[in-house]
Amino acid sequence: RAARLAVPRAGAAPEGGDAPVSVAEPAEAEEAAAAPKDILDPADGTVQYAAPQGDAGTELVSNLFSLFKDGRASETINGRCAQMGFTVAAYLELTTDKSVREQLFITREISRGIIQKTINYPQAGFFLALATVVLVTAGSIAPAFNGKEKNGLNETPEDFGPFRAEAELTNSRAAMVGLAALWAIEGFTGSALL
Repeated sequence: RAARLAVPRAGAAPEGGDAPVSVAEPAEAEEAAAAPKDILDPADGTVQYAAPQGDAGTELVSNLFSLFKDGRASETINGRCAQMGFTVAAYLELTTDKSVREQLFITREISRGIIQKTINYPQAGFFLALATVVLVTAGSIAPAFNGKEKNGLNETPEDFGPFRAEAELTNSRAAMVGLAALWAIEGFTGSALL
């Protein structure tokens, strides 16, 4: 003979209340017994608030880091930032006659007696460079978060008209080398190169 368990239903009054407690069928009793004990409130059998949800919150973070499991994503983002940086640096050099270092920092020489100190303060170009890196990174990661398989970071993107993935990679590498060379040559000469 099957034993019948008293299991309160949702909305039922606790023991000693005015409303009667219904008796569960054997199948419902087995389901209630199979439910994890840490999710049910022992006082009245209802589901506890903020029950464990597993690893659902870490899925987004692990998807983000899985994009960077090989070097392609890092090279793509760095190359896109270098292309933007080289273009802006060259344009500003031609229009303002300031070197890359002068575009990024304001240098102040302070001397008191025998002590001399050089202080570099960031200026608008520095914050423009930071904003460019943040926006290019966000724009590069967005297709992967939207579920696009050929997102350009860990998979080669599809060609779009005259825009080819190989051309982007070649231009990115040239921009990275060009930006570093521009910084180094201007450091030796002490003035704008272009």
